[in-house]
Amino acid sequence: MQTIKAMNEEKVTLSIYPNAFGLAYVISESPKEIIDYGMKQIKKKDVPHFLKMFDKILEYFQPHVVILRDYNNPNSHLSEKYKQIWNAIEKRVLEKGLKLFQYSREQIKSVFVEFNAETKHQISEIIVKWYPQLKSRSPRKRKPWLNEDNQMGIFDAFSLTLTHAYFEE
Repeated sequence: MQTIKAMNEEKVTLSIYPNAFGLAYVISESPKEIIDYGMKQIKKKDVPHFLKMFDKILEYFQPHVVILRDYNNPNSHLSEKYKQIWNAIEKRVLEKGLKLFQYSREQIKSVFVEFNAETKHQISEIIVKWYPQLKSRSPRKRKPWLNEDNQMGIFDAFSLTLTHAYFEE
């Protein structure tokens, strides 16, 4: 098993996606080389608690690149609280001198539309085909009156990883 220091000699990328459950992340060297992924539950949904968890992930994996969703567009439906969380994470990335990439929902969709996937659920189904180990975490199809599945954040983080690879490689 590689140590974090050995991995750090290569280009380690962190895709991060805060949501109502916590902080979803994917650590990778490339889309084919996933190091780790998961969802860190955060009980108190405020900036300090999200930053504390984000700092732990940064410290452990020491990524060179951080990928976030770009919420700075008129079509973004984020609440003010989550915009503050995203801003704080973005600021922390820049303070640490890490490379930051951000992708809009439209950019993510433009990648996955080539695979006949436009909705978040359709995108998650494509991701499960490519990463069968995620099958047990597949989010249920959302009914209009239900909240988003807690596991969807992991698929959002994977979609950022794959979108980054599409645009940058």
